[in-house]
Parts: sequence; C-alpha cells; structure tokens
Amino acid sequence: MKTPSIVRRTERMRLLLPLLFCAATVVADGQMIEADVSVNSEQLSLDQQDDVAGFASEIERYLEQTDWYDGGEWLGSPIRIAVDVFFTGGRPDGSLSAQLVFVSQRDVHRSGEVSPIMRINDDAWDFVVRRSQVLRQTTAVYDKITGLLDFYVYIAIGIDLDTYGFLAGSDVYSKAQSIARRGELETSSGRARGWGRDGGGAGGFSRYNLINELTNSRYDPIRRWILDYHYNGLDRRAEFPERSLDSIVGYLDDLVRIKNNLVAGSTLIRMINDAKHLEFADLFRGYADPTIRNKLLFLDPTHQSVYEKARDGR
Repeated sequence: MKTPSIVRRTERMRLLLPLLFCAATVVADGQMIEADVSVNSEQLSLDQQDDVAGFASEIERYLEQTDWYDGGEWLGSPIRIAVDVFFTGGRPDGSLSAQLVFVSQRDVHRSGEVSPIMRINDDAWDFVVRRSQVLRQTTAVYDKITGLLDFYVYIAIGIDLDTYGFLAGSDVYSKAQSIARRGELETSSGRARGWGRDGGGAGGFSRYNLINELTNSRYDPIRRWILDYHYNGLDRRAEFPERSLDSIVGYLDDLVRIKNNLVAGSTLIRMINDAKHLEFADLFRGYADPTIRNKLLFLDPTHQSVYEKARDGR
C-alpha cells in the first residue's frame, strides 16, 4: 500500500481539521521544525567550553533551516523539537562525549495545548566540534553530529505524521533507517557508538530497536494506537471531553493488549511511556475507575510514583 507523503499530512488535516491551522499557528514560510536547543558544557575544560560556545544556536539553525523532505510546502504548524545536549567529557583525540535528550511535541486540536509524542535520552554520542562550526546535511557519508540529529528528526516527523494517518510516516522512517544502517557500519568498525543492535548506551536503549519497530509490520498495531490516541482521542477533547476520555480509556486497553501480545519488550512502547507518562497522569488524575492505575503500571512500571500521585488526585 502506498503511504502518504509528508505533504499529504497537511491535505488530510485541512480536510478533517479545518480550524486547526488558524492564522495564529500557520508559519508563513512553511517552516517545518521549531527548535529550542540548550547545551550544558560544565564538565568540559575551559578551552573545550569555548569550542562549543555557539553549538546550541548552530544546532537550532540547522534543525529549522534544513529541508527535511523533497518538494511541497509544510502548511501546518511546525513540529516543536527541544534538544538538550549535556557534554560529559572529552577524549585525547579531541572528540567530546555527550548525552542527547530529544523531545518532540504536536498541537492538540482546538485546545491551545501541545502533546509530547517523542522523548529520547541517548547517552552514546561522540563527536568533534570545531569552533564556529557550520552544520550541513550530508547523505553520502555518515556524519557524527548531523547523523544522529537527522535520525531523530526523521523519526519525530514520522511519528507526527502517524498521529494523523495510519502508517503515514513510513516514507520518512525509511530515511532514518538508512542513517541507522550507515551508523551500524560505523559502530562495527569502532568509529561510533550507539548504533549496534545491543544499543551501547546506559539503560538498554537501542536506536536499532526503535527504527526496526517503526519499520516492521509486526509493530503496526502500536502505530495504529499512535493514530487512535492522538487523532481520535486527544484531538476530540476540546469538543467532546467526556466521550474522548472514554475513547482514550479504550485505547489504553488496546495498548495493554498490544504489549501483552509481544514476546519481548518494546523500545517504541518505552519511548511512548517516557513521552506520555505526565500526560497520562494528568488525563486520569482522580479518575474513578481503579483499574486505570493497574493498566498504567503494567504499561509503564518505571513511572509508578507519578501514577500513584495521579490516583490520589495529586
């Protein structure tokens, strides 16, 4: 089945959500990404801190000005992406090690609110930064800085598309998958970290598993859930608050069944929980059904304390 292109996202939204793109939210120049980048370099030497002094603004420029798709114009509100880079040290060869926190959000229809759709904590990032370095996208070879940024941007775009149409992000995920394949070769040769099938970072997070699940039809039920939860759930809350919450409860049941049917743990479900746990807690704060807590804990035992407070109405 042919998947919709990125441009088709805006066509679908203009037909089905005609009021979503009011004048206040449309970006005149078709900007696709709205980036907010911060850098913490306290663990670096003074010379290294000088080298990365403009790194945050350069990443921000790169994310907002790079053409992330071929042709067409992005007519909807931009995808909000927050990037936090925590430098953890330097190496004798001049390379720096960093932890990357990558978060993306999308608008919730008619609510004035945003919903986090992706949160990644990746601590296996090594690269060299030159003072006043200009970042440029390259598809011919793997770049240690832009390669990882591109990988997560394409996933963020794909997930955003998936919230508006079933499997709508497939074409974009294929671009992320190509980057992951080049990265895996770099990792196997010892020139990079984090692209191996075992992950390579703390906490067992795996870039390989994430893109594999997003491109494997076995995990299509999770992508169906992403569409239902956002498009048929959250986007209806402003107009139909009670009915939409009932629908979201049903979608929570769907996710429980999906996880229960999986043989192994899912990196994609882990990413959903990392992005959504505060939103889940807020949606079900003081909710009358006592089984909701048990469902949330089954899906996401890591954030038990958050759900306990929500159950008690705190």
